[in-house]
Amino acid sequence: MVLRVITPMYTPYELYHSLDAKRTRVLNQFKDVDAHHFHYIAHPGTWSPEMIFRHFLASYHFLSRFLPGEPIPLHNLAVAGESAKNEPYQKITADEVKNALEETAAIIEKRLKDLTPTAEEEIVEVWGEKRPRKDVILMFHAHDHAHLGQIIWLFKRSTGQP
Repeated sequence: MVLRVITPMYTPYELYHSLDAKRTRVLNQFKDVDAHHFHYIAHPGTWSPEMIFRHFLASYHFLSRFLPGEPIPLHNLAVAGESAKNEPYQKITADEVKNALEETAAIIEKRLKDLTPTAEEEIVEVWGEKRPRKDVILMFHAHDHAHLGQIIWLFKRSTGQP
C-alpha cells in the first residue's frame, strides 16, 4: 500500500502574497524596538536585517526579469551579492526600507496575479539553464523565505527574545 500526501496547489501569486505578508510582519517587528536592532550585525562581514531587507529589493528586480513586462529598475536602496561587500552601511531606517519594498512588491504581486497558467509553463533561461517560469518563481520564493529566517534569527538574537 502506498500512501500519498495530497497538497493543495498554490499559484505563484498566492505563494508570493503569503511571503509578502510574512515579510511585512517581520519588518513591522522592528517598529516596536530600538532602531539599532534593525542594524544589528551578529558577526563581522555578515548582513544586518537592514541589509537583508535591502537585498529583497535586488531579488525583486531580478525576479521581474522573468515575468512578463519590463524589468523593474534596480532600486537605489537595493544591495546584492558581490556589490554588497563594498556597500557602506548607510543605516537606512526600517520605514524607508518598508516604503521601497511596498512599491516594488506591489508591481511584482500584480504581475504574478496576471500570470496565466500558460505563461507559468513557458520556458525561461536562468543561470544558463532553461526552466519553466513557475520553477524560477518558486526558487525566488525559497530564497526570500530563507532570508526571512535569517532576519527572524537576528531579531531574536539582538533583542534576546526566545
